[in-house]
Amino acid sequence: MATPISSKIHVIISTLLILVGMAAIDSFLVKLHEGSRQTGVFVMLLIGNVCLLRWDPNTQSLFIH
Repeated sequence: MATPISSKIHVIISTLLILVGMAAIDSFLVKLHEGSRQTGVFVMLLIGNVCLLRWDPNTQSLFIH
């Protein structure tokens, strides 16, 4: 059964809000550190984001664990 359009729009907007929020928090945390520590903080945040968001092949969208 196809998902209604309003539901798809809701999923897209929710996903975008989550991604924008994560990017804002990540950039703030990276800016708190100086020099070579920024790279390490960025890598750890990127790994955390990838572990939090996964691609669902059944729905062809991101979902949160």
